[in-house]
Amino acid sequence: MNDLRSPTDYAFRRPDHRFAVSFPVVFDGVRVIGDGVLRNLSHRGCAMQVAGRIRCGSPLTLHLLLDEQHSVILIQKAIVRWRRGSLVGMEFKWMTEDAQRRLSHFLWRKTVTHFNTAPSTPPGQ
Repeated sequence: MNDLRSPTDYAFRRPDHRFAVSFPVVFDGVRVIGDGVLRNLSHRGCAMQVAGRIRCGSPLTLHLLLDEQHSVILIQKAIVRWRRGSLVGMEFKWMTEDAQRRLSHFLWRKTVTHFNTAPSTPPGQ
């Protein structure tokens, strides 16, 4: 059974663009530990695909593995905001300044890559 909160409830309120990604994530919280795959990512949150059940409102610590150097970005506190099947939406609540800097740098690179690969003219013209 899914929690009452819907991903679309949060999608319309998001201030940041979420980038589609596919990276490993390890999480732990009170009476829960597991791993999954990040499916999208922004400065303030992410969606991740997980095998286990996680309740809305649960606080988790996330370990994001975002690059080839296998360096982990640690999100000390993230809150589960919605769940639909195996997909879970997270809001980042606290991380160190170093983690914020590294996450911002990663997302900046994704933004540059996105704009450098975007077509220069709209489709059909």
